[in-house]
Order: sequence, then C-alpha cells, then structure tokens
Amino acid sequence: MSQAQWIRWNPILLADADKRKAYAESLRKQLALCRASNPQMQRWTAAAWQIYEAALAHPSAYQGDDNAAMLPAYVPAFQLLDLFALTGGSPAFFPNLRKKRLFHRLRAESGAEPRRILDDVHSRFLSPRKGKKRFARSARKLAKPLETYLGLAQKTLAFQKRRPLRVLVTGLMSAGKSTFLNALLGRKILPMQNLACTSKIHALVNKPYEDGYIYEDDCVLVLDAGERELFADDPQNANDFTSVGLAFHGGLAGERVVLYDSPGVNASTHEAHRDITAQFLAAGGADVILYVMNFTQLMTDDDAAHARFVCQNIKGKNILFVVNKVDEIKTEESLEKTMGNATRFLEGIGFPQPLVCPVSADAAFFEKCVMAGESMDVLDQMKYIVYQKKLASLQLASYYRNHFPAYFGNWRDLPEHDLLQDSGLAFAEHLIKRMG
Repeated sequence: MSQAQWIRWNPILLADADKRKAYAESLRKQLALCRASNPQMQRWTAAAWQIYEAALAHPSAYQGDDNAAMLPAYVPAFQLLDLFALTGGSPAFFPNLRKKRLFHRLRAESGAEPRRILDDVHSRFLSPRKGKKRFARSARKLAKPLETYLGLAQKTLAFQKRRPLRVLVTGLMSAGKSTFLNALLGRKILPMQNLACTSKIHALVNKPYEDGYIYEDDCVLVLDAGERELFADDPQNANDFTSVGLAFHGGLAGERVVLYDSPGVNASTHEAHRDITAQFLAAGGADVILYVMNFTQLMTDDDAAHARFVCQNIKGKNILFVVNKVDEIKTEESLEKTMGNATRFLEGIGFPQPLVCPVSADAAFFEKCVMAGESMDVLDQMKYIVYQKKLASLQLASYYRNHFPAYFGNWRDLPEHDLLQDSGLAFAEHLIKRMG
C-alpha cells in the first residue's frame, strides 16, 4: 500500500487523445507480458490499470513541466517505468526484464536513439551501481520529465525497502483517537463522530510522497477511494482488518510509518471491538503504542482496566500516553496539575516514568486543514481563532521542554505554523519518530 502512482507526472498527458490512446494500448500489451501470478498482485495491477486508463483517457492534471515535449525517443523509457508502477513493484516484474522478454520487445519497437535512452534507464533502474557512471554521462541529454519520472520510481523503491515503524493507537471510545489520527495524517480519513465508529483495525500506510490517490483494501481494492469507501466498512470483508494507503502531511511526511487505528475498548454494546483490540495488542505487532486519553474523562474505571491490560500484555514496547482535548483546560497551572495527576495514575497502574503528552487533536487538525488551503465556514473560523488564543496561553511548548529535556531541550526543528506547537501535535510527531 506504500506504492505511489506517478502517472500524473507523465508528459504523455499533454499529448492529443489519439496519442494517449495509442500509449494506453501499447501499455496494455506490455502489461500482459509481465502480469504477476500472485493473486494479490493481480488485484493491484487491475486496480492500478483503472487509474492509468482514466488518466490517459481524461487527463485532469500534469505536475511536471508544461512546456515539455513528449518525444517519441522517450516513450519506451516512460513505458518501462509505468509498467513498474502498474505491477506494484512486483518481484515477478524484474525477472521478466532480466530475461529480456519484455525489455527485448520494448527495444525492438524502438529506433536507435530510443534504444540508447531505454538502455540507460534500464541500467540505472535495475542496476544502479553498474549503470551509475554510464547514466551520469547521458543524463544531461535526457528530457527533464524523464529524469523526474525516474527519480519518482527510485524514491518509491528506496522507500519500500525501509523497515516500517508500526504504531498502534488505542484508547477508550470517544477519547478522540480518530481525530488525533486525522491530525497526524493531515486530512480527514477516519470519521470523527463521538461514537464507536471504528469496528476494525485500520492500517494507515504512509507513501513516499503525495500522488493524489488514497487506496483502500477492504474486501475490494480501490486505489482512488473517497469518503464513501473510507467511512464505511465493507460488510463482505470477513476479516477484522482494513488497509489504507496515503501520503501523510506534517511531521510524519516521508517517514516509513504504518499507523494502526483500533476500535474503542469500552463500547459496552460492541464487545467484539474490545476483543479485536485486545488480540492485536497481545500479538505484539506494533513497535510503538499511542494510548489516547480524554482529558474530560481521565482516570475512569474503564481507563484503569484497559491500562492494566496494556501494562500486563505489552512488554518492552515504547508507549506514549496522549492526553487529548487539553483545549478545555483553563490555565497553565491546571495543565501542570492535570498532567501530574495522569502521570501518578499511570504509575499506580504499573508504568514506570510514563511519557504523558498533552494534545489538542481537533486544533491540530484545523491547522493542518489551513495549511492544505482548505476553506472554512464562519463558525469554523471563529473556532480556529479561539483555539489559537486559548492554546497559546497554555504554553505547551514550555511544558514539553521542561518535562522532556532529553527530547526537546535543544530542539529547534519547529514547524512554521504556531498552532501545531501550541496544540502539542508537533511534539507528539517528534516523539513518535524518536521512539521508533
């Protein structure tokens, strides 16, 4: 799910309809030669082809150089890279190339100059060390769009080879887990209603860069998912697991991270939700645990019960306790008192020196939306101004520097937007990366 689509950067989208149609038909034929035998990869290829087919039929955006010419000499090289994206980087794709079956066909359909360019791209793409010097000599002769396209492919390859940091988010229903996750993601991917709206483990997989697509694998694999797919679990999915691929915005952008959203554990009418979360926690599949707590409902019996379960079943894991909704705290003194009470509560459960982080996820989500250029109505604008004034007075930046000097004593990597600091989210994002 971390595979990025880069069709939007292909200058073929600038060509007329007949050339785009011919390019699509050629891709379809090449794809038939390298289709993976793995059923999962067949699903990916079919879903990815829908994106390519739609983009080539009705191009809506081109993010490269608008003045770039789609020269015939570069077409085979673009096709080579597109085939890699369409097959999801399947290992079956590379043997096809090494056996020269597909590569020979691409070369046979090209003239002398296209063959040279294709050879250069092939060398750098599949054998970067071997072809590095050779490609360096010819890179200046290549079109800028092709160099950009090749860079996207290599960036995706390098990103997928990195070991992902697996982060599980847990807590009681209505603690604000979904809002906190949306704030980390920088977009509304999960419903934020004040009810038990998450009934499965949702794996939110980061991608190396923004490609304009959100993927969801919930019985049906959809690579251009919208709110309808994201906000409703597919009843045909018999498993308790759904995967979503997207590019995170903010402090986790570009990081190889997978966030796991779990069902609330205190929904009395949804005992199955508690079991799903308990099983995932006990399985130990996460590197970092984010335990989200609601400031307005701290230290309840339900919180104590779940915290004990986490303490007894999660050994040797990094745990970060996120106290959400601190925008409702009145003063800086009240903040210190509340965080102290939460710390002592967790120490009493059995957590030695717990990391307790005050956050206003809703305010942080507002700021991420502002950074993305999203419009707000009058009521949202008023709420945003209130958040700015209220959270500035709480001095969360000072709290983090005073209580976590090892993490923030000399930290200068602060975000441009103050509300990401004042809401505590920038510090939480930094802690997540450090703990991994």
